Amino acid sequence: MKRRRNYDPYQIVLAYKEVMESGMSIYKAARVFGFPESTLRDRHLGIQPVDQLPSHGPKPIFPRDEENLLVNHLSYMSNIEYGY
Repeated sequence: MKRRRNYDPYQIVLAYKEVMESGMSIYKAARVFGFPESTLRDRHLGIQPVDQLPSHGPKPIFPRDEENLLVNHLSYMSNIEYGY
């Protein structure tokens, strides 16, 4: 079973600022703020954006509004007992 991240994205931003403004090492900032060093290093090198975490799993097929329309339609069809 894969381990999932259990740290606050806000902590990454704080650690990144600490590295950039006060010169704290990436290793030390990652230990102080409690997440993997590679996570902070990726932000520092520009591989990942600082203010967002990558999503896990595949990208959604439908945009949120289309998904809601589909759910409403299928719920309606189910209520009138029409099966697909």
